[in-house]
Amino acid sequence: MINFKNDYSDGMHPKILDLIVKTNNELLTGYGTDKYTSLAKELIKKEINDENADVYFLVGGTQTNVVGLSLIPSYGAILTCDTGHIATHEAGAIERTSAHPLIHIKSIDGKMDFYDLEVKVKMHKEDQHMSYPKAIYISNTTEYGTIYTLKDLKKLREIADKYNLYLFLDGARLGSALTAKSNDLTLELINQYTDLFYIGGTKNGLPIGEALIISNPNLKEGVLQTIKQRGALLAKGRFLGLTFYGLFKDKLFYEIGQKANDLANELKVGLQKLGFKLYANNDTNQTFVYVKNKDLEYLSSKILFESFVTLKEETIIRLVTSYVSTKEDVENAIMIFKNIK
Repeated sequence: MINFKNDYSDGMHPKILDLIVKTNNELLTGYGTDKYTSLAKELIKKEINDENADVYFLVGGTQTNVVGLSLIPSYGAILTCDTGHIATHEAGAIERTSAHPLIHIKSIDGKMDFYDLEVKVKMHKEDQHMSYPKAIYISNTTEYGTIYTLKDLKKLREIADKYNLYLFLDGARLGSALTAKSNDLTLELINQYTDLFYIGGTKNGLPIGEALIISNPNLKEGVLQTIKQRGALLAKGRFLGLTFYGLFKDKLFYEIGQKANDLANELKVGLQKLGFKLYANNDTNQTFVYVKNKDLEYLSSKILFESFVTLKEETIIRLVTSYVSTKEDVENAIMIFKNIK
């Protein structure tokens, strides 16, 4: 069975596992006060070229979104794509836990429609009976595998500054976004144009872990208390710091993302040559393809995947490559698809 279901089902990259085993018997202090967490923070600050940024390591993406957005003033609402992760796949965690209402913005292939964003901001700011916008939330890669460019980020920063909004970037799959062929962003540029963002480790070779980076001084007060209040403070924080240290000390972060993207692009090319139609064409590690509903049973007996959108006669399925995927997996998958063409 070929596993293209997601990029977090497998344990962890062997280099990370080796690092955990080698340091397992070291006596280290708790709650992220250990030496490896400090080293990991320094590596990330160097990567973003910002010694003044604050870096915090948390367990998962939803948890990191909740903590990060909890720093936004409580009277404010969060502007998010209607396809955004916090709007569709977090069980209302933001509304329930950080108590911020969400304002849904139209999306184009997963990316925020800037025109609709400004329309909604103006509408809500001018009516005292509507939720007051205070932050923009985007994800990179998006939920459809597309990416934001430097031009996009500059435009979002312009809108944020114009209307006094914070800008937050969910980087659960940032490793894939930054190593895409069409990408022109860096971690330094993302840090420069956002107020806070996070680097995803769970979907990029780590067993658990996301790194929340805060550059805006107005959002730095009370973060540790917010983390504690949200039940997000890990006593054995050494494992979060240690694994991010392993991810960045030899550029493994980029190596993992690049491999997943390269294999996904081979898969996309192969599927298109067979005549399959792709949805939201991208060059990251997520492949969305239309298949006939009558072929789903056969495909699911050979390949693990997610059904994304069910239509009358077709279903858009998602195939995701990761650091454990192989060229053989891709070649075999293409042969399986050939059997139903």
